[in-house]
Amino acid sequence: MLSENIIQEQLSDYLETKRLFIVDLKISAHNQIELTIDGDDYVSIESCVEISRFIESRLDRSIEDFSLVVSSPDATKSLKFARQYPKHIGKDFLIHTNNDKEYKGKLVNADDTKITLLIKTKEKQNNKKKIIEQELHIPFSDIKKAKVLLPF
Repeated sequence: MLSENIIQEQLSDYLETKRLFIVDLKISAHNQIELTIDGDDYVSIESCVEISRFIESRLDRSIEDFSLVVSSPDATKSLKFARQYPKHIGKDFLIHTNNDKEYKGKLVNADDTKITLLIKTKEKQNNKKKIIEQELHIPFSDIKKAKVLLPF
């Protein structure tokens, strides 16, 4: 049976030179390999094809047959790694925290430890409701789920 560790080892240096990284890798009992990659910039179809060919060149189908799917992250899936956030600065996010709070806002910054969202809240001032924008800093360790909100 094929091993995730072997595939990760073979890919690590290759992906680093392309500024790409593994988001998810699954191998079924029937040797169906599903690899999801992301990058510091966006991932092209050509990159997925290149990686697929790279993996296929290192595995021998005559020894162990397999199927392979290489893709970029689904736009509706939650982000998994801090490295995925910077390229989404300026986009709207829905964040669920570990203490069951939910925030919607525009991602304005992401560093190694936290993200910064620009959120809008309604406050009452002089018997009038006013919308206030404020920055909210959320450590990665507090994020349960983070999704980019699609603009449609």
